[in-house]
Amino acid sequence: GSGTTPVVPPISGTGDGTAYGIALSWTESPATSMTVVWQDVAESPGYLQVVDQNTYRKSGFDQGLAFSAQCKDVSLDGEGVWHYEATAAGLKPKTAYCYRVGSNDAWSDVHTFTTDDAASRSVTFAYMGDVQPANDSAAEYALWGNLVKSLHTKNPALSFAVLGGDIVNSGISQEQFDQFFQQAEPVFSNVPLFATAGNHESNFLSGKPELMLDLFAFPQNGPAGFEEEFYSLDVGNCHLLVLNSWALSGEQKLTDAQLERINRWIKADLAASGADWQIVVTHVPVYPVHNDTTAEKVQKNWAPIFEQYGVDLVFVGHQHVYARSYPLYQGKVDYENGIPYIMGVSGSKFYSSADETLSEKTIYNTASYQLVKSEGNTLTVESFDKDGNELDYVTVRQRSCREKQFSDVLDSAWYAGAVSYVTEYALFNGTGGTLFSPDLNMTRSMLVTVLYRCAGAPAVTGTIPFRDVAAGQWYSNAVLWASQNGIVNGYDNGLFGTNDGITREQLAAVLYRYAGSKPGGAPLSGFSDTGAVSGYALPAMQWAVSKGIITGFGSSTRLAPQAGATRAQVATMLTRFDKG
Repeated sequence: GSGTTPVVPPISGTGDGTAYGIALSWTESPATSMTVVWQDVAESPGYLQVVDQNTYRKSGFDQGLAFSAQCKDVSLDGEGVWHYEATAAGLKPKTAYCYRVGSNDAWSDVHTFTTDDAASRSVTFAYMGDVQPANDSAAEYALWGNLVKSLHTKNPALSFAVLGGDIVNSGISQEQFDQFFQQAEPVFSNVPLFATAGNHESNFLSGKPELMLDLFAFPQNGPAGFEEEFYSLDVGNCHLLVLNSWALSGEQKLTDAQLERINRWIKADLAASGADWQIVVTHVPVYPVHNDTTAEKVQKNWAPIFEQYGVDLVFVGHQHVYARSYPLYQGKVDYENGIPYIMGVSGSKFYSSADETLSEKTIYNTASYQLVKSEGNTLTVESFDKDGNELDYVTVRQRSCREKQFSDVLDSAWYAGAVSYVTEYALFNGTGGTLFSPDLNMTRSMLVTVLYRCAGAPAVTGTIPFRDVAAGQWYSNAVLWASQNGIVNGYDNGLFGTNDGITREQLAAVLYRYAGSKPGGAPLSGFSDTGAVSGYALPAMQWAVSKGIITGFGSSTRLAPQAGATRAQVATMLTRFDKG
């Protein structure tokens, strides 16, 4: 019989829309989502259309998904520059997708991306230091564009890239951001791009990088009031922590309470990470190669945190040379416990001198990118110029030098960082002597005591309403406080269940009430035992899972709501909770 041959759409084609500056990012789970930003000269309803690559080859976008975009006027001169941002959610992990942006029949070209494989212990990403142009911005961004194209050509499976700040020379220049995105789009419309803020993005009275934050999309999991300036994400087996070091310069006029909030968030973020590798990106160097008062503040505030909470590698910028430090611990070379700090520059502005005292490798007057490859417990960093010539190579040592507090908590334990965090802030105590007892089931009295300490151990008066809780016990005030504030309920028989083990769903319910029963949960999709969650605990469990406080048990497919929670598990969950 006769038939017709289906028309196979090309993966890339010429669109007739006016969208420009298209770039990818992850603001939600890298395995199941993708965020796209773009600009346009007009305001209109904007959409992101997404379809997996195999389906696209058969029928284009006919069977794809559509997501609405948020639209905002980001122009500083009132001429109207419209920024669009849309997130495709509910995608399949490690899957190639095609997408386009626009509205009605005015669509962009077709681009591609691949979602992350969350179970992988392998990832390749790129770091690029300052892009900042020195004189002719259009010509200098074009040179940077060539560097980026070389990077992608030689590494087509690149997972993502991250910039080290000073993307522009003037943070209030729409023109320079447009020139940057023009050169970025050919690669970063297909590869997610992240960045930290530099001093040149922060040319606003607030001291914040306002236009940069308008034009990019980053995770919103940072400390309150500093979202997108500080954020983190997990890709493969790497935990990436991005920090706005310029916030410490004085231009934002941080209060002591704000600085403490930021530092506490950094500690909690690192402590809660179970990734093989913890990698920090920040603009101002921790160990500068030129005298810098802001760098002194960064070193004072953050170097001890990086050392205590197991950071393996730090990328910086700001001083326009390539400089890889020796492994440093407490300001000294230490091959056993030290952290390597790598300063990069990928633009055309260079410094001709540097203090090389702490640097194992220094390169002047050369734009480069750093290629980071993790393979399980092996991490390497290679540096290349625009022609693909290798400039430097280093294998990073996996650190395990957290301060030793308990004899039964190994430095390499997945919960070691959380134990450091909860004991540093006196949320937990040990169980006697040098023991933490990480595998001991958490009891109801232990849990309310921890939350009581979280609340600052306020004074309480009144009669304890439970027959099995006598006055004068180490947990008595905590039980009375938790009962008076509606955080815990007793059993129907009038007992509190002092020594009963807490279950995972009970823990979620208690934390949910402690947080004020805030909305924001999502359906418990992807778990095989959601039907086992008790009705009273369902909203709390949805909230805890959506906030990343509770994750899969044993395997990512089970919640195990009735299972007991150990002290190690509760320490980790409370660290995640305190971070949020």
